[in-house]
Amino acid sequence: KNGEFTVNIALIEDQTPVFGVVYAPAIDQMFWGSLQYGAWKQAANSLPEILTVAAKIDGTAQIAASRSHPSDKMNNFIKQFPKYKLEPIGSSLKICKVADGTLHLYPRLGPTMEWDTAAAHAVLKSAGGEIIQAGTNSPLMYNKNDLLNPEFIAGNMKIIQNLKMAD
Repeated sequence: KNGEFTVNIALIEDQTPVFGVVYAPAIDQMFWGSLQYGAWKQAANSLPEILTVAAKIDGTAQIAASRSHPSDKMNNFIKQFPKYKLEPIGSSLKICKVADGTLHLYPRLGPTMEWDTAAAHAVLKSAGGEIIQAGTNSPLMYNKNDLLNPEFIAGNMKIIQNLKMAD
């Protein structure tokens, strides 16, 4: 309904995303990345741009929020920031906006599946970021027996490793 749906393709090796493509056809925007060659985005007829995840938060924390899954957990999570702005975005575009440095982080405090995150995770890793499981500093893993992801947070490890996850 809002044009923020995506087509996601990922290559996983040893439970880690190593290449990913995220395409949003309704807005004609594509993100792609590989651990070997870095991360890129291209909008419509523009030239491709190299992506780099934000290294620190100066002032207001820009936080991706689910457009369709608001929660009390998110409200509790954002209380740890003196200043923040929530950006409601649909689908895997949230992770891509962290990868391109537009947003600082994306806490996912509800269920997702591996196919929802793997491609964007590869883009984020290729841009210098990571997705860690809530309450740990362990990266999100793929090709598990259960394809349901645990709660997670996406961003630069310098930022996300010390954040408190909501109960």
